[in-house]
Amino acid sequence: FFFLMPVGWGVLFLLAMVNTGIESRFIAQERNWGFVNAKSLEWSQLRHTESFDILAFGSSTCYSGIDPRAFENGGMRLFNFCSSSQSIPHSLPLIEAAIDDQTPKVLLLDVYPALWDKESVSSEPVRDWIVNGNLWDIHWAVAYAKLTLTSHAPFALMTMLYYPFRRMLSPAGENAEEDPNGRYMGRGFVFRTFSALDEAPSEEGKHVVMSVTVAHAMSQIARLCEAQNVVLILVNPPQLVEQVFDKPACTEGLAWIDGNDWPGAKIPSNFYDDHHLIGEGAGRYSAWLSAQVSQTLQNP
Repeated sequence: FFFLMPVGWGVLFLLAMVNTGIESRFIAQERNWGFVNAKSLEWSQLRHTESFDILAFGSSTCYSGIDPRAFENGGMRLFNFCSSSQSIPHSLPLIEAAIDDQTPKVLLLDVYPALWDKESVSSEPVRDWIVNGNLWDIHWAVAYAKLTLTSHAPFALMTMLYYPFRRMLSPAGENAEEDPNGRYMGRGFVFRTFSALDEAPSEEGKHVVMSVTVAHAMSQIARLCEAQNVVLILVNPPQLVEQVFDKPACTEGLAWIDGNDWPGAKIPSNFYDDHHLIGEGAGRYSAWLSAQVSQTLQNP
C-alpha cells in the first residue's frame, strides 16, 4: 500500500496539470487576494534589469498600504513583497531570497504588532507563495522549503512537490478569480477599493508581547541586513485601533517609524477596517512615509 502511494500522487499531479478543475479540488485553488501571482511575475521580469533602492516586506497592512509611486515621487524606487498574514518569521526566508536577486539600500519591514504573539508560524502565507508564486529559482524554492518546515504544514510540503513542475506549463494567476475589491498597480502594491469607514470602531486595542519565535526571526533579519550593509527600517503601520505593546528588546538600536504618527492615522475615511487603508488613504500615508524614510536615512 505504502509503495503505491507515490504512484497515486504522481497520477493525481499529472491529471491536475491538465485539468484545472482537478487541480482546484484536490491540490489548491489559485487566488488573486494579495496578488502574489502578479508581484512575483513582475519581480521575475525586473530583478535583473532594474535596480530598487527599497524592498518592503510584511503583511496586508503593507501590500495595500505602501504605494511605491509615492516613493518614486521622492526619488526612491521601491518594490513591495508583502503578502497576506506575512509575519516576521515568514518574511525572513523571503528576504534572503530577494537579497540573493538584488541587494537594496534599504529594507522596510512592516511589523504589524497583532502578529507578534504567535509561537507557531501560520501556513497561510506559505501556501500563498507556493500556490500563487511565479518565482521558482533554486534560492526561491529553498525559501519556500524553509517556510514549509517552520510552519509544520504537511499540505504545504505536498504543494512544494507539485508547483515547481506546474509552473513550467503556465504562470500563476491564469486560473485565479478576480479580486472585486483590489487592483494591482505594479511594484507589489494593491489599491484597495472597499468603501471607507464613516467612524472608527469602538473596540480597544489588545496588549501584545512578541513571542520568542518572532523575536528570533527579527534578530536574524537584523543580522542579515547588517552583513549585507542594508539599512533596516521597522514600520509600525497606522491603525485606527492601536495594539498596545512595549518595544521588544530585539528592536533596540534599529530605526523605527511609527505609522500612527501620520496625521491621517486616526481619520476613519482613510481606512476600510481598523487597520487596512483604502487606496486613496494608502497614497496619502505613503507620501508621508516616504518623507520619514528620507529623513531617517539623512539622520541615522
